[in-house]
Amino acid sequence: MVLLKRSGGPVVGLALVGRTEFVHLAPNTWAYVKSFSREICADAEFWESRRAKRYATLMQVDDITDVEPFTIDKGDRRAWVVLDQRGTLL
Repeated sequence: MVLLKRSGGPVVGLALVGRTEFVHLAPNTWAYVKSFSREICADAEFWESRRAKRYATLMQVDDITDVEPFTIDKGDRRAWVVLDQRGTLL
């Protein structure tokens, strides 16, 4: 399960993770990753800011559900984190 959090804001939804891919970014894989631009709402600025990245994680989300907004104590810039069963960041 994935918690969906607004950037700088609360968790506002839940989703199940379907297919997941870990991609080593190389000249021959960028086109594939960029083919998901619409789904991840990525524009040219987004791709430019990630030009030096080496890996990408693509996760298909299913069964998205809205929840009453709540906060998680996360103050870093990581795009995603893992929580233990108590909701503590790992």
